[in-house]
Amino acid sequence: MSYPISIKDVLPNVLSSLGIKKGIERQRAIVIWDKVVGRDIRKHTKPRYVRGKKIWVDVDDPIWIQQLSFLKSKILKKLNIELGEERIVDIIFKLKSAD
Repeated sequence: MSYPISIKDVLPNVLSSLGIKKGIERQRAIVIWDKVVGRDIRKHTKPRYVRGKKIWVDVDDPIWIQQLSFLKSKILKKLNIELGEERIVDIIFKLKSAD
């Protein structure tokens, strides 16, 4: 007799066999950004995408880009702790374009 199997139990193995598990796990950096950086930074930033092991983040002011460059290593450390291992190695801060 066959029993139902939870997708939660199957999905990690399927993603690994397709070779995309680590890439998908890196995308979590976007979801956890607000939690990791806190209220003040969150008000001035918006994570856009992850490519490879880098996350691109829009920033609303050039002065904040400068400030964030000083905090980059601390933010990277917090991101990777939250992700469970070193998945992100760089943060690219870009001035948000006026859409």
